[in-house]
Amino acid sequence: MTAKNSISVFVPAYNEEENLKQAVEGVLEAIRKVNPPDYEIIILNAFSSDKTGEIADSLSEENKKIKVIHKKRSHRLGANYMEGVRQASMAYFVLFPGDNENSSESLAKSLEYIGKADIIASYTLNTQVRSLHRRIVSRLFVYLLNFLFNLKLKYTVL
Repeated sequence: MTAKNSISVFVPAYNEEENLKQAVEGVLEAIRKVNPPDYEIIILNAFSSDKTGEIADSLSEENKKIKVIHKKRSHRLGANYMEGVRQASMAYFVLFPGDNENSSESLAKSLEYIGKADIIASYTLNTQVRSLHRRIVSRLFVYLLNFLFNLKLKYTVL
């Protein structure tokens, strides 16, 4: 039986040998701060051509709460996300990018709402990690959504 406020943290990673270990350490730091009754970390190695898969396997050997999925061909983030959802076994689910662009502090803040909210929508504060083109398109998209639907979104991923 799954603990009521348990969490599955999904970490998609494509060619993230430089970032994956730090991203997972950030997830573990956030989990230690919030201390949910149970957790799992699901790393999806998205057909990486570098050492991402080896690093993921090594992290899994060090911590039995870490599961690794190796994709045998390339898929987009949406398909990988759905695979993470299918593999998740805890009550709550959250994505934490393997490129370590999000902070463990923001993840810990989000995890504090487990059991208090049905949906917790976070957004990227450090948009500088995105290309200029992507930032412009994202800003226009958010403006359009806010205008059309009378929302107060700050950011959304395209």
